[in-house]
Amino acid sequence: MPNLFRNASWGGVSAAVRLLFGLGNLLLAINLAGAVSYGYLTVMLSITAFYVALLNSIHTIAVTHAAELQRQPNSVHGLDILFSAVWTVTLVGVAILGSAAFFLGQPFLHTFVYWGGDILIESQLSQLLVFVVLIAICQILGAGHVAVIESLGRFDLAAKAQIFGPPAVFTLIVFGSYSLHKLTIVDIGKFMLVGGVIDLLLATWLRLRMKHLRSFKPSAETIRLFSGLLSQGVALQGANLVNIFFDPFNKFLLNRFVGPTSVSTYEVAMKLVMGIRGLFGGACRTFLQLSSKLSIEGGSDYLKVLHYGLVPAILMHGIGCALMVLVSRYWLGGEMEYLPVFYFTLIPSSIGIVFAGPLYSALIGIRDLGFIFRMHLNLAVLNCIASMTLIPFLGLWGAGIGLSLTTAYNAWAEYHRYVRMIGVIVGFKQEIQRVAARATFLLAASVFAVLVGYFITDITGVLIVESMIAAIFLCCLMLEPLSIRIIRVSTGWPSHSS
Repeated sequence: MPNLFRNASWGGVSAAVRLLFGLGNLLLAINLAGAVSYGYLTVMLSITAFYVALLNSIHTIAVTHAAELQRQPNSVHGLDILFSAVWTVTLVGVAILGSAAFFLGQPFLHTFVYWGGDILIESQLSQLLVFVVLIAICQILGAGHVAVIESLGRFDLAAKAQIFGPPAVFTLIVFGSYSLHKLTIVDIGKFMLVGGVIDLLLATWLRLRMKHLRSFKPSAETIRLFSGLLSQGVALQGANLVNIFFDPFNKFLLNRFVGPTSVSTYEVAMKLVMGIRGLFGGACRTFLQLSSKLSIEGGSDYLKVLHYGLVPAILMHGIGCALMVLVSRYWLGGEMEYLPVFYFTLIPSSIGIVFAGPLYSALIGIRDLGFIFRMHLNLAVLNCIASMTLIPFLGLWGAGIGLSLTTAYNAWAEYHRYVRMIGVIVGFKQEIQRVAARATFLLAASVFAVLVGYFITDITGVLIVESMIAAIFLCCLMLEPLSIRIIRVSTGWPSHSS
């Protein structure tokens, strides 16, 4: 259990660093390069992310296979073959992406990103596409290394390998804003590429320290395993359609019917929501290798996640409400006045997804891919229908409604499938009832934080009230047992509790 908590803690710390600096990079880029230009970059990144997620699904499957191989005799040889297959998939994926960008880059820009005739904008977007593709290649190669590290049980090292890129990008943007007359969106793309290279180099160094160097050389056994990993990864990717397809699809519709500024608004809210989910998702990847243990212990490990994590998750989202008000009023110059309300509409379903995450990882662990595929295919269809129907008329509101419906059902379906396939979570309802009153109060305080931004017109008054709300939420968060334990684990402070 200490190793489990160490892995989970570092997963949370890594996600927190990436959230804080990622959000800072986003807000700086929008402020310096403009909401319209960043909207174009966001559309391009979201589409390449769809492809990167396909390969990450194969990497996730490899982690579950490694858990089985480690329980067998002669596990070293089996792991070498598995890791060789992972490396082969990664290189093939990079080759396909590079070829597609070379032959289809310009048609892609004119079909999905920009429909105008401004030659200067087209030139900038063509340069930007090169950097976006290189960023995706760095992500793919880094993810292949991280998959090997996680497969060997070192989720903490995998988390540390992803910490330094976002702070480096933030530093470059800050210094660039002073040294250059005006940052363009191409400059932002260059800085993001530097961050991707830093993460890749660190992941490569840690991967080499994990030995199994023979896995870099393919063999006949590798090719045989390659097809199995590919088929299971595609099945898992199909299961993830709702999580990875709705993002570029919604951004495409917003860019088409509302404009690139709405895409930037959508990106700011989703960046924070997905970042908070990542704080817990990074920790909950340890459940990939705990499926059998969960059934034996009646889900007690999951119940601890719920016990320690529900209130902190709500507090984090509440801090986000105050932040969104301040950002929309002070940083973005009134371009995103609907940002706070749009963000709040995502909170209930986001919290549901946060705590369905361990259940989802456990279902992947038992490779219940058929159910996951069917469930998420239904969710993808639902989201597409809602988005195509509502976004042309309601804009961001339509996107928010579609997201809320699909993610709420996602959490509900995963919980019930977990109960059926692995077992009942003893004490689940009692735990929910225990924190219900406190959770309701915190959500009401979050609503108040959002409304303050619209009903108080005095700028100083808004700043004071929102800062107080954020400070209170932050103090409560730091006093939570989960926060205290994570701080102790990550800093090496002595702990008096197990």
